[in-house]
Amino acid sequence: MPHKFFTRLSAISLIITACTLAACSEPQPVNEPKLASSQPLVKQSDGALSSVIADFIGCYTVSHDEPAQIKLSEKDGKLVMQMKEAANKGRVWDSPEPLEALSMAKGWQYFNVNALDLDSQDVSAVVARPDGMMALAKVRAEAANVNPLLDSEYVAYIVRGTNTIYKVACDDTPTDLLGAQGH
Repeated sequence: MPHKFFTRLSAISLIITACTLAACSEPQPVNEPKLASSQPLVKQSDGALSSVIADFIGCYTVSHDEPAQIKLSEKDGKLVMQMKEAANKGRVWDSPEPLEALSMAKGWQYFNVNALDLDSQDVSAVVARPDGMMALAKVRAEAANVNPLLDSEYVAYIVRGTNTIYKVACDDTPTDLLGAQGH
């Protein structure tokens, strides 16, 4: 009986010690861009666009054979996004919504569970809407080249789903968004 008690006590002590040591060691970020935890400005002190943010400027779609659906641009020194409106709305793009450049630790939270075999070290930068409904990650070229599940250097998180997204030429052509999907 005493032997069983001491065995359990030793096991519990070992578990508590391991948990304590694990809690003390924090993983160190690898190649993390020098961004604040949440940074809406896209200009550096010299007035130039941050190269990390400048990579995001452009238009995106979910398929190579579809027109642009999302546009990221600079407005008043901030990164903004717009979604393409339905053709009957009378305008091509909706009102600009602000985006924030996120630290890798905060940005990776959007992509840590994905079906793309994507690792945090594969991502060089993340921008997101402040409401958390959309985030866009820039994938390192070398990661996109060796990962057969990635055929683009951009990955989008939109309302709890993660998938590749393609940078395409911007256009101001009205689109029948519902008709394009066969509805």
